[in-house]
Amino acid sequence: MMFLRIDQFLKSEWGISKVLPIKEVMDASKGYILDDCYEVGVEVFPAKSEYKLGTLAVVKKNSTRQYTWKVAKFSALADARLYSPVFTIDGISWSLSIYPNGHPRAKGESLSLFLELKDEDGSVFASGNRVFAKYKRSVKDQLRNDSHQKNGSAWFDANINSWGYDNFIPLSDLKDRLKGDLENDELVIQVNFESILRITSV
Repeated sequence: MMFLRIDQFLKSEWGISKVLPIKEVMDASKGYILDDCYEVGVEVFPAKSEYKLGTLAVVKKNSTRQYTWKVAKFSALADARLYSPVFTIDGISWSLSIYPNGHPRAKGESLSLFLELKDEDGSVFASGNRVFAKYKRSVKDQLRNDSHQKNGSAWFDANINSWGYDNFIPLSDLKDRLKGDLENDELVIQVNFESILRITSV
């Protein structure tokens, strides 16, 4: 699967920073310069795009496009994956999930944290539609009003609708009482969306 950055749809200028070495261009035997003139040309071939832009929602600073999930009695949780309630941002349903004792790839080592797009009625991913999201996930340090943060950006589609980190935060750090991540045995997780882009198939 090929992934594209969001700015690939928005840029109006493209180029190559190093086409030819200047020494080669200035070499008269190469024929690039004639009568002290250097001619540059370009051929443009229109290409049929596989996708067309749908709705672009760019989140402004201090926006309310965020969700906070408070996980109580963390120490009593089993190893199974735990999901947050479904929440809606820009008309799209999402859910956070954790493996309290780590995903099988990081079991016993780290807290695993994922973001999942919930398309229960099939409307978001209909006919090959896709969603791009740029976001920040964090675990709050409740003693210092700080947080452990990781930025992310990903395409969500019918084949891959969940992205995250097996090793979001070491369990040794998470359970360190001096660090405040589990104040009163409660874990506070937050996701902030910077931008969401829906792509509709042609």
